[in-house]
Amino acid sequence: MHRPLNRMSVRAPAAFLAAALSALPVAQARAQEMALPVVDDSPSAQLLVEQGGDQAKANPREAVRLLVQALDTGAERLVRAGNDPDLFIPLSRRVHAILRADPALLAAFRRELSPDADAQLACGRCLRTPALSPLILADSRNSGSA
Repeated sequence: MHRPLNRMSVRAPAAFLAAALSALPVAQARAQEMALPVVDDSPSAQLLVEQGGDQAKANPREAVRLLVQALDTGAERLVRAGNDPDLFIPLSRRVHAILRADPALLAAFRRELSPDADAQLACGRCLRTPALSPLILADSRNSGSA
């Protein structure tokens, strides 16, 4: 036989569902508050860049070696943009700025990498450090036309 539904038995699941749905936005807000921003930075590349900057005046060849070693870790990895601990830029951009700011270091960089760049271009391969290729090629073109 068919029994009539008790009104209390229908209201209880509806009330539970309403309470559960009203708590959902609160749970989402709490999850957003607890989320920490993550930066894909490279502490080892940061250290190499800092050491390269320290070596720039006394030993430009070593500075170039350190900067290239940093680039080999990944030119698009993030490093701090100078003294601001909350601002990050791609490693290639930071190395580019360091080289542009120091003409003697840029000249050493070109001297060290131009033969390698010329050899790679002659073989039809991409430069190992494509983000810095304009810096390398500028000197190669100038010396080739002289």
